[in-house]
Amino acid sequence: MRQFFIILVLLIWFLLGWCYYQNTLSCCAVAETSEAVEAVEEKPVVAAVVEKSRPLLYAWSAEKSIYGDGWNAYRDSIVRGHNENNRLQITGYYRSDEVNNTTFENLGLARANDVSKQFAGKIDSANISLMGKLTDELDGQRTTKFESADFRYLVNSANVKEVDDKALIYFPYNSTRKRNAADVESYLDDVAERVKKSGESVRLVGHTDSLGDNASNQRLGLMRANVIKEYLMSKGVTASKISTSSKGEMQPIDNNNTNAGRAKNRRTELFIN
Repeated sequence: MRQFFIILVLLIWFLLGWCYYQNTLSCCAVAETSEAVEAVEEKPVVAAVVEKSRPLLYAWSAEKSIYGDGWNAYRDSIVRGHNENNRLQITGYYRSDEVNNTTFENLGLARANDVSKQFAGKIDSANISLMGKLTDELDGQRTTKFESADFRYLVNSANVKEVDDKALIYFPYNSTRKRNAADVESYLDDVAERVKKSGESVRLVGHTDSLGDNASNQRLGLMRANVIKEYLMSKGVTASKISTSSKGEMQPIDNNNTNAGRAKNRRTELFIN
């Protein structure tokens, strides 16, 4: 009988221990699940903080700009860079799969137009140019906000004028020598530094007015392109990164019947690719 009670006590002790062990496992599992849920709930808060702190963002297929806390300071820093010799170019970017529901040619141009309204009263609209540019889609852009606009000042001086994707460098009449002006050399110095860092290439196309015969103007245009090439090479740009050609008198941009028009036609056009 005594032996029976000992066995019964041991059996009860074993069952109580097993129940305690199972209860402990269940509690730990609940705790781990709770911690995982809390971690998931924190992520949108972090993302919202990052998004709010970025000055200018866009949503997929949307033209409207989303302004973060830093936008006013960012815009004002752009305005401070404006002067009488430059123009603000606003480039809006778009992807091939984005849907354009605007009246603009592309969604990038619509985005550039929308953000340009933020400069009203700060920079005259005549000194702002808008551009839309196709770019590659990056992972996650369809579901998150992303940057899709860029701002830069275009040179707009007496001897150099940037227009969209090219620069016009003007030459004196019947001359193959670029104007030794500070604005020309400053611009070309900036181009040289840019392409040396980025690995981009420069394409130079020489043009003339209509005075003289076509063959002479073809040669003159090429000599003008080569003058710019030599200057860039003197600043460290390798020759293989620069191509030159001539259109002579064949592509005027102004009236060759006036002195002012012929002056605009005597130029080298510079493209960065």
